[in-house]
Amino acid sequence: MDFVKMHEGEVLSDNTRIKYCEQCADCIFWGNGDDRTNSPEKASCDIYPFPGIKPDYVIDNTGECKYKQTK
Repeated sequence: MDFVKMHEGEVLSDNTRIKYCEQCADCIFWGNGDDRTNSPEKASCDIYPFPGIKPDYVIDNTGECKYKQTK
């Protein structure tokens, strides 16, 4: 059975409406020129360099990043 038929009639979430890493917008630890950290919405930054990622609570805005420093 394919995925579409298996989940027919279910309401799936629309993750495009979720704002990720909002607290990172004015932090100094992103935007260093690396493609993996060139946006505050990205999962990596200077503190959590790729291939590592920010903790879930930072990404989904449920907790404060202990390294945040504003510009």
